[in-house]
Amino acid sequence: PKDPFMLIRAVSKLPTDLQERIHVTIIGDGPQMTALQNLIHETHLNGRVHLSGALSREEVLGRLQAHADIFVLLSAFEGFPYSILEAMACGIPVIASNVGGIKELVTADVGILIEQNDLETLVHALVQLIESPEVRRQMGESARRKTQNEFSIERMCDKTLTVYQALI
Repeated sequence: PKDPFMLIRAVSKLPTDLQERIHVTIIGDGPQMTALQNLIHETHLNGRVHLSGALSREEVLGRLQAHADIFVLLSAFEGFPYSILEAMACGIPVIASNVGGIKELVTADVGILIEQNDLETLVHALVQLIESPEVRRQMGESARRKTQNEFSIERMCDKTLTVYQALI
């Protein structure tokens, strides 16, 4: 269900000066790696978009903490993606598809929701966050606070226990 192709197309539509300021890392592996490599080549984004392949959870968290300024998750459907929670816990603003439980996580104070296949809005969201370090900082701080206040392990366990107890 993931759509890294849309992210690559959006990056290719950014103004050249913004393209030169960014580096995109797509984490994951699968049968579409060759098609992704071809699109990167066709859009002349070699050197700007890197396919890391599959990484361990520790490697992903390490990269988020050390290198990420924006986290993007584009998908046709999702439940409640922990990858967004992990990015938010690292203080990173999020751009994500408005599907499934994502809207419970990504509110206007922590990121930007994109309707499915809305390339122009994605480009606008990228421009806004790339050009505004202060907005990224504010969203990132809000994201970190939100995960601590609403989605800590303790709070999620308490909520789950409450649901189970209500079933008894």
